[in-house]
Amino acid sequence: MRMFPVNPGPQYTGCQWIWISFGFPPAWNYSAVTYYEGGTPKLHRVTYPPLPVQVTIQECVFDADGTVRKVIDGSWQQDCPISRHLQELLLLTPKENDSWTFF
Repeated sequence: MRMFPVNPGPQYTGCQWIWISFGFPPAWNYSAVTYYEGGTPKLHRVTYPPLPVQVTIQECVFDADGTVRKVIDGSWQQDCPISRHLQELLLLTPKENDSWTFF
């Protein structure tokens, strides 16, 4: 998996992207994007599976009180992450000083 930006800080406003690679040579496919305002997740959009077969797009919208609403376009369904888990991604430090890769 790859993520950008890496460790933007707890008050970040903007998008954080996650890509997943399958196969060799690596072909990076967009998997998820989260939009934050002042470090608080507002929208988390996931595309899965990462292959173009039966693609599902799921959006998790976070209300001001932290309540999550889910919108699904497709047949797959996952639980929305809790806000705190998405906030932890803003502070993630990659292994071995690699600004892209995390596990």
